[in-house]
Amino acid sequence: MKRQIIIPSLIACTILFLIEQYLHVPFIVKSMIKLPTFAILPLWYIKAIKKETIKRALNLQHFKLSEVKLGLLLSAILVILIPLVYFTVATPYIDTAKLISELSLIGVTKTNFLFVSLYIAIVNSFLEEFFFRGFVFLNLYETHARFSMVFSALLFATYHIGIFVSWFQISMLFLALFSLFIGGLIFNFLATKSKNFLNSWLVHFFADAVILVLGGLILHEII
Repeated sequence: MKRQIIIPSLIACTILFLIEQYLHVPFIVKSMIKLPTFAILPLWYIKAIKKETIKRALNLQHFKLSEVKLGLLLSAILVILIPLVYFTVATPYIDTAKLISELSLIGVTKTNFLFVSLYIAIVNSFLEEFFFRGFVFLNLYETHARFSMVFSALLFATYHIGIFVSWFQISMLFLALFSLFIGGLIFNFLATKSKNFLNSWLVHFFADAVILVLGGLILHEII
């Protein structure tokens, strides 16, 4: 069972990493590839290996609002913390001209930035949490708790580095990798509290939303 999770997840992330780094296809094309890659594997595992319903496999059959209180609290903290870190620490290390150029190469412009942002914040964050927490982490956690914590967090971090490796100077890149790894560990911790990925998805959604607001301000040359 462990191998049936690790190998497919590594293959999926490697494929998407290579597409991101070497093909430079438009954002919509990458999204069309990512959607089935991150959705079909978990669904196959649920149906073919675990032989359960989706709700039961993801522990969503008896959802209560109280399960996501911790996620909402951390989301509120991030809404304040992310802009604070950006304006006090990160600004000198981000190559805004290169960032705008990279976005242009994949078809993200001022015109469609709002649509892209809504997709990333809502759909993409849900898809990633469904994959990294709902599929990889929680299934491995059942029998390999410590390994699942490190493996899924590291996979989550290295996958994202492929997206913005060219945005930062090298020193900031390592900081970003470390931050993503810690973020992955936090998301995993949240998933253990609710036994599903809804807590982590809430935090992921709000973190993405704040970052995208900052990205929009950069793109429109407001900051």
